[in-house]
Formats: sequence, C-alpha cells, structure tokens
Amino acid sequence: MRQTNRLKSAPLVYLLSSSMAVVSGCDKGGAGYSLQGVSQSFSQSVATFSTKKIDILWVIDNSGSMQTSQANLSTNFTAFIKQFQTLGVDYHMAVTTTDAYLADPSFNNGLSAYNATNAKFRDGFTGTYGLGHSGVFVMTPANLTNSIFQMNMSQGTAGSGDERAFSSVISALNDTTNIASGFRRPDAFLSIIMLSDEDDFSGTASFYDHFVSSTSPTYVGDHNYTVAAPELQTVSYYVGLLDTYVGNHTNYSVSAMYADTAACIATLNATAPNPARIIAQRMPQMVAATNGVAGSLCGDFATNLTNITTSVVEAASVFTLSTVPNVSTISVTVNGVAVPNDPTNGWTYSATANTISFRGTAVPATGAAISVNFTPATVTNH
Repeated sequence: MRQTNRLKSAPLVYLLSSSMAVVSGCDKGGAGYSLQGVSQSFSQSVATFSTKKIDILWVIDNSGSMQTSQANLSTNFTAFIKQFQTLGVDYHMAVTTTDAYLADPSFNNGLSAYNATNAKFRDGFTGTYGLGHSGVFVMTPANLTNSIFQMNMSQGTAGSGDERAFSSVISALNDTTNIASGFRRPDAFLSIIMLSDEDDFSGTASFYDHFVSSTSPTYVGDHNYTVAAPELQTVSYYVGLLDTYVGNHTNYSVSAMYADTAACIATLNATAPNPARIIAQRMPQMVAATNGVAGSLCGDFATNLTNITTSVVEAASVFTLSTVPNVSTISVTVNGVAVPNDPTNGWTYSATANTISFRGTAVPATGAAISVNFTPATVTNH
C-alpha cells in the first residue's frame, strides 16, 4: 500500500509528504504485524527550508568601566551577524542596558535613580563614550548595517554602577513602548545576550542599600551573594519569569560575556581600573540553566560571538517528527546530500521531544530541500 499525505510539522511550518510501505508476516500462532517505512520531506510550499525566527535582546553594561568591552563588541559585527546572513535568518535585534530595571516604579522611592524611560530599547548613546544615535530601535535584515550595529552597541559609560542584568531583561520585555515596536514575536526563538564586567545582583534593594550605609535603614552592601530575598532574588526566580514569559523553556536561551577569572579582572584593570569588578557567579548559573553560551570578556570576541550565533541558530533549527522513529533507521539529506548523525556538524535526534536538530556547519540555509527518512518504532498488530 502506498499513501501520500501533506501535513504540518511543528514547531516550524512545513509541508510534509509521506510514503508508506507495508510488510506483513505471521508467527506460529497466526498473529500478524506490519512495519511502516516512512519518508518525510519537510518543506515550504516551494520545497524550501528556513530556520525559525530569532529575536535577540542585548543587555549591555553601561557603567563607567565598560568602554573597552563595548568597543570590542561593536567592532566584531561581522563575527556575530555572518551566519545569520549566510543562512537567511529572519531576525529582530534590540538593545537594553543593565540599568533598565530603574524603570520599575518600585524604585521611585527617593533612594534611587528611578527613570520611567530606562527600559525603552536604546539606539546608541551620545554621552561618555558614545557613537551617537542610529534612530533604529529594532534591527532587522532590512535595516541593519555595520554602523547601526556599532552605534546601538555603544551604550556609553554614564549608566548606573548598580548593575542588574536579570531584572533589566524583565523590565525591557514588559515595557509598553518596546512591546508596541514589534520586536518580540511569539513564534520566534528568544536569545538574550548579556555583556558586563560585574555580576548580576537583581532584587528589590535600592541603590543606597547596596552602596550608602549611612542613609539606608536596610543596608546589605554591594556584591553580597548571601542576602536572601527580598533584597536579592535567586537565579531560578528569573528563570521562572522567563519560562512564563516565553511559554516554553526550550524556546529561549541566555548567553553572557563576563569577567570569569582573577587573571581576566587584572587584564581589564590594566586598561580601565575598576576595583568593583568581580568574578561572576550568577551569570554563569543563568547561562547553564537556559542552555546558553558563556564567554570571557578577556577572550577573543569574534570567537565568543560566533559561538553564541551558532548556538542560537542550532536552537532555531529544530523540528518535530510526525511519529516516533526507530532511531537506527533515520537518514537525513539536504539538497540530496546525506548529512551525518553528528553532534558537532550534523544532525541529532531527541527522544524526549521527538525532534531532529541540525548542528554546526550542517544547519541548512534558507531555500534548502530537507528529507528525513525512517522506519517507525511502533509495530502494529493485526
């Protein structure tokens, strides 16, 4: 028997064509069975492949010691964007800072620099170490240029020294102006990328609670990892907020570049002294909890950014099979060329999610024809 069906396969929208061949047999008791050999071709209406949409939110530390790191980020535009351009990815990018949390009305208490507009997406900065305003708040393939990227990533060094990257993410994602901008698309993979030479200390403490003991009745001090909520909220608390916001723990990741060793701090201090720099603890925990990529501020920025891009593209190049396969029978081709089962540069299968994912150099470009063939794991008695 031979059948042809056309279906949709989630999470990406593809047209699915299936061919089935039935083989029958009997055992001594007369029982029969059938094995269905299935060929799946995932394509759009013109038999092409495209990765999932990707929304990228940058969280840039704009405190006084970040000039060198912001400059390194700005000048490595090509390393970050190259793979997106090569694969034809549909992306949105926006920028916020580590003091966006100051848009939260709860900080309008006379003890902090509350500013209702702090959470709005940034298009550059004209103050201390700034390259000017680009006028582009949401970067897309249609409007992004090298100069716009450089301006948007140059957030200056006049921001708050009380860096709170995690709560700033939440403030930016919930800002009404940002929501109206169309940056965040429900069907897109969300990539959050943080850049800071200090750690995150998000919570409900005021600036004075962290830095000015003489005027704070609830002083806890800066860089205090042991203070319990409500002063300092846990990493898992912010993971939970992102889970709720995205609706799917596998549909976002948080990557970060930070000071990872004492040697790195010494290197950074040699060009821009800052006694407040600290080896991050909370940022790597957030990265690990969300399957992101960690990078050192003292490492090669081009390599770090390429690794982040690769991870994000791989996460967006996942689709669900229509039935559970016999894993040993899976074969995958792209434009008629066999792709190996390889976790570095090939495809992998997730039994938990029943999905095929592409890795590394095997991620197909937009327009590629994809074919997945396998025999189902289920034996049907008759």
